[in-house]
Amino acid sequence: MTRRLAVGVFLLTVAMGLGALQPKIERANPSAFAVDNAEGEPGTARLLHHPGLSDRRLEPTNAFAEAPLTADWRVERTTAARPEAGA
Repeated sequence: MTRRLAVGVFLLTVAMGLGALQPKIERANPSAFAVDNAEGEPGTARLLHHPGLSDRRLEPTNAFAEAPLTADWRVERTTAARPEAGA
């Protein structure tokens, strides 16, 4: 019975820890609006990404932006979240 109690306490502790981290994980981190190749003629590609706690999610977005840039397109990169007032 004590082993079962220990496992229950452990699982409860893990659940509470994840619950406490959830707001930080899902917090919107808006980034500035970035424009690459502002004089691009053929068209415009707008890339939206959802930033996380690190830059790992930004790397695929930057890699995806390379194709339109090689075709001389204008590329706009931003997040879907609005920047907070004063930020």
